[in-house]
Amino acid sequence: MGAEVSQQQREISVVPWVHGFFASQQWNGFEIDSSLERFSGNNSVAELNRYRDEVLFSGGMAEAAGIVQTLSGPLGGFGQISNSVGLVALVISMILENVAKNMGKQTMGTADLLRRVFAEEKANEVRDLMDEYIKQLRINLRDQAGLIESTKRLQSQLSTQLTRLENSMVKDNQITMSARHLNQWMNGAAFHTQMMIHLERLEETDGTKANTVAGIYQQQAGILLDKYKSHLKENLKTEMISYYVPEHYQYPGLSNDFH
Repeated sequence: MGAEVSQQQREISVVPWVHGFFASQQWNGFEIDSSLERFSGNNSVAELNRYRDEVLFSGGMAEAAGIVQTLSGPLGGFGQISNSVGLVALVISMILENVAKNMGKQTMGTADLLRRVFAEEKANEVRDLMDEYIKQLRINLRDQAGLIESTKRLQSQLSTQLTRLENSMVKDNQITMSARHLNQWMNGAAFHTQMMIHLERLEETDGTKANTVAGIYQQQAGILLDKYKSHLKENLKTEMISYYVPEHYQYPGLSNDFH
């Protein structure tokens, strides 16, 4: 009995480094989306409860009963939802937001998370996997076995796509290093870290794997930011050369046909 680890102790072991991950100075101006950050710390439950009360009671008690009835469908019933923190809290806020929007109430903007990060790109594997996991969280909100299976499967796929995106920017030069791609990678990494935290909660483990993932992403973020700085310096150098070299300058060994 003395060797058992309580849920509270597990939460304590998982949470401390989350704040360091999201508050890290490594981001240097690149932002984790506000909704993802809001539901990634110690206060995610408080944020969810605040918005729930706002949606339920801003129109008075008479309206609240109807809203509760409306929410019972997408939430799969009236009972408490286990592990309703982190990404689960984010998904519940999306459900609340959808009801609020239909009733003309204020929304948090959580439902626009993917649009803000990825804009209107037609094909993006990182976005599609994040979108699919949000859908699976809604489908399996009260099914722990289903959540564990979908989290294991999709976190592995998202990890692979983040590695490909990183390598495309740093090693393969398949895509141009840009603020847009870097920001997408960082938000994908933050989302994947939250998936791993949720998996640790579901499996009641000590947070070691999630901690390791966060550490890896911190290292990779440093590499990507160094690459981005080099990219900016190289572009600046090229622009300065283009600005100062006369239009009809004869480059040594080349004819003007090449300009």
